Amino acid sequence: MNPPFVPWERMGVEDQDIVQQVLGTLATYRADIAMAFIWRAAQSLRENAVLASVLPTPLFETHSGREWREKLASTCDLLLLGRFEGYGFFRSSIVEPGMLVLKGKPEPRQGTPSAIRVIMAKSGCEDLALRALRQKRQLSAEPTHWDVFEIQRSSISPASWMPRFRHVMQRVEALASAGVPAVADLFDVRQGALTGNNGVFVLSATELAQLPKKERTFFRPIASNSTIHDGALEAKEFVFYPYGRDGLLLPTETELRARVRDYFTRYLEPNRKALAGRADVRNREWWDLSRPRLAWQRLPRRKIVSTYFGDRGSFAYDRTGEFVVLQGYGWSWRKRPGQGRRRFEESLLPWAYLALLNSRVFEDLLESFCPRVQGGQYNLSRRFVDRVYLPDLSDDLRVTGTLVEELATMGRRIDAGQMPELESLDTLAARAFGTPLPA
Repeated sequence: MNPPFVPWERMGVEDQDIVQQVLGTLATYRADIAMAFIWRAAQSLRENAVLASVLPTPLFETHSGREWREKLASTCDLLLLGRFEGYGFFRSSIVEPGMLVLKGKPEPRQGTPSAIRVIMAKSGCEDLALRALRQKRQLSAEPTHWDVFEIQRSSISPASWMPRFRHVMQRVEALASAGVPAVADLFDVRQGALTGNNGVFVLSATELAQLPKKERTFFRPIASNSTIHDGALEAKEFVFYPYGRDGLLLPTETELRARVRDYFTRYLEPNRKALAGRADVRNREWWDLSRPRLAWQRLPRRKIVSTYFGDRGSFAYDRTGEFVVLQGYGWSWRKRPGQGRRRFEESLLPWAYLALLNSRVFEDLLESFCPRVQGGQYNLSRRFVDRVYLPDLSDDLRVTGTLVEELATMGRRIDAGQMPELESLDTLAARAFGTPLPA
C-alpha cells in the first residue's frame, strides 16, 4: 500500500527540512550518474551513430555540468533538446525530465552543422508535441502548450543548453540584448538557517505564549514556506535563536538552564541525545542550531525573503528585520546608494520589488531558469534565481520614478494581505521589464 501524498504546503517545517535534504542528495547523485553514463556513451559513438537519453533538466544549465556540455559539443553533434514540464509523462521521475539526442561527428568534420530541434510540452500535451516531432513539423500550439522548432547552434553555449518555449527564448534574448541585469547583479541571495531538529527549535505562536516572557526574547519569527503566503509574511512560528552581535548568547549549560528554564525543561533536555548527535554541531554546543547563518542573520536586518520551493506569491518583505529565514532565502540589496540617495531599506524600492517579484511576468522568467519540483513549484535556490533577469528599479534612466511609486503602492497592498488585480500588476511589471506580457 502506497503512503498518502502530502502536498509541500501542508508539510510541517521539520518534514520540509528532511525532504529538501533528501531531494538535494538524490539530485546530485543521479546527476553525476547521468553525466557519467552519457559521456561514456558519447565517447563510443561512431560517425553518424545517434545517442538519445532522458535526463534531469538541471543538467542543461548547472554550473558543475558546464565542462561536461562543452566536451559533449566537441565530441558530438547536438541534434535535439527537449523538456516536458511536469511529471505526467515520466511518472516515476523526481526531477523535471529533459531529452537529449547526439550524433557522432565525422572526422575530419565536413559541412555546416545542422540546426538543433527543440521540443517543449506542458503537462498533458506531450503526445501532441511528439506527434509533431515525428511528422517533422515546426509549429506552436495556440495557446502555447507545446512547441516544436529549430534553433541555430549559435543560440546556445556550454553555459546553458536549457530548452525553452519559443516565445520565452525570444523574450530572454530580448532582455539580454537590452542589457537588463540579473538578480545576482542587484541582490545577494543567501540561504536561510537550518536547525537540524525543527520539532525542538521551532514553536508555534501558541507554544511560545506558554513560555515566560523573559524566555521569549530568545525566539524570533521565521520566514519560511509556512509563513509566506501570497506575498505576505505572517509571524506565526518562531525559532529558538540565542545569538547576538558576538555569537551565542547562552554559551554555557548553566546559563542556558537559568535563562530559559521552562524551554530547557520542556524541549531541550528531553531531546539532548538527538541534538548532540547532529553532525553539524559536534564541535559546538548541543543546543546550537545546525546552521544558524550568523554572518547575515545574527542581527535584525530588513530584507526580501523567499521560500525554498515556490512561485508567484512566494516572495515577501521583512519590513522589521526580525524574521529569521528558515529553509528559504534572504535577498539583500547589493548596490550602494548614490550621493543624495536613500538607502534601499528607506526607499520605495523594497515595496516595488515585492510587487515585481509576485507578478506573473517574473514567474514567467522563473520558468526559464528554475527547474520545477513535484507539485509544479520552482526551485528558488540561489544557483538558479541568480541568473533570472530583473530590472534595476534604482536606474532613473530606465525606470521612471512614477512607475516605481505605482509598483510600491501595489507592494504595500500585497504586504497587507491584499493581492491586487493580476492584470494591473502584470501591466506595471511588463513596463518595468520593457517586455510584452507573457503569452
